[in-house]
Amino acid sequence: FINKGNIVINLLYTYSNMVKNCCISTCKSVWNPYADISFFSFPRKNDPLMQEWIKVVPTNRKITANSTANLRVCNLHFPKESIEQKCGKRILKKDAIPTIFVVQERTVRDSSLAPPTRAQNEENEVVGFHSVGTQVSPHHLKPSAKEAELQKRVEVLQGQLRRREKRLLTMSLLIKELRESGTSSDALEEVLTSKFSGFNLELFRHQAKNSVGKKRRSYSDEMKEFVSTMYFYSPKAYAYVRKQLTALPHKSTLRKWVAEYSCKPGFVLGAFEYVKVEGVELEDVTLLSS
Repeated sequence: FINKGNIVINLLYTYSNMVKNCCISTCKSVWNPYADISFFSFPRKNDPLMQEWIKVVPTNRKITANSTANLRVCNLHFPKESIEQKCGKRILKKDAIPTIFVVQERTVRDSSLAPPTRAQNEENEVVGFHSVGTQVSPHHLKPSAKEAELQKRVEVLQGQLRRREKRLLTMSLLIKELRESGTSSDALEEVLTSKFSGFNLELFRHQAKNSVGKKRRSYSDEMKEFVSTMYFYSPKAYAYVRKQLTALPHKSTLRKWVAEYSCKPGFVLGAFEYVKVEGVELEDVTLLSS
């Protein structure tokens, strides 16, 4: 004997747990298997981008990085150019930020929301049904001054993210950027070119790895060597690059690393490395003692 009441209750409980809804206060989008609406999670693996989402997304309550795990934003709040279609599924571009917050509501009878009607036969006839629901239209109302200001800020931030990524793809572009900013020097450019010409991929792997939350950050030996070298040759250049790549260690961290270096009597290994780089200029130099 099957208790149909318990089955219905279990089905309703399961359905309620899988329902998603848009967290934006003015939006009534709710997950429906027959509705053409997608829901996107906050970019929790990209802390700077997630903080921008938190700043611009209007909700009924204050949200923090820790409270975004179950929050979703539907596709109606993103411009078309921020969304890609892959294998029939909507995918957000990596720099996408929701910018559309004022939408017009309309109640419609939509046959697309109805599940398929079961076949009719002589013994059992099941009547198909249509759902009446509140749908959200993507037609924009005229935005207020505050909303227009927020949207403009979002567009500026998206542009900054794109420019940052394009500027620092390779070490040669990094050197060019430092030269144009006036924070570079011939010695710094030479050591970066000779020792770190293929370092760009490692740099960005660390940028992605260390941009998640406030957990303790870790750096490879090569990463430590790169940032220490840059800071040694030009603290101004390092400060400039750190503004672009916020995951780079603070100068106080660099000082701790330097304090751990061996300072025992004898030759300093770092001096030999410097001579290797600057060998052409120093080959005819005579060392004098006072």
